[in-house]
Amino acid sequence: MAKILRANGDREDIEPMGENGKLTLEQLQKVVGGWVEVVVVPDCHNLLIVDEDGKLKNLPVNVTASKVAQTVIVGDVVLCSIVEVSNTNDIE
Repeated sequence: MAKILRANGDREDIEPMGENGKLTLEQLQKVVGGWVEVVVVPDCHNLLIVDEDGKLKNLPVNVTASKVAQTVIVGDVVLCSIVEVSNTNDIE
């Protein structure tokens, strides 16, 4: 189940709204607040979907997501597996 990891430390489930129970590009953009960028999580099959311009927007550091990604991540993000995203071509 995909999760929203908020920069304030909150976590919540996200219900896929796309075909076959997949997350849509529109859903992901709404959560992150802008254009999306994919960050591959080291040593597993998960992705973090982040705001592509989050650092330029001076979004707050997301401590939880930064630990998962092993790099600095800012803003609210979606943690999901690649099979939960409807079309990875839309978000690459």
